[in-house]
Amino acid sequence: MVIILCNCCSAQSDTYGQAASNLVAGSSLEQTIQQIMDIGGGNWDKETVTRALRAAYNNPERAVDYLYSVSLNPLCSL
Repeated sequence: MVIILCNCCSAQSDTYGQAASNLVAGSSLEQTIQQIMDIGGGNWDKETVTRALRAAYNNPERAVDYLYSVSLNPLCSL
């Protein structure tokens, strides 16, 4: 039996693989939290960054997006 995938299916699989490779856990989590705090230039404390990472399912890029969105909109909170 041969399964042929269309281009859209393989693109979705590749996108998922890339997203999964961006996730952090374990010992690299503390380092990632510090790096995000550094990116914020002192605007975000450890608790805020940790909540953003949790909301982003440990995806640092998404967490930074959340943090900047919240920083720009004072009515939002994580």
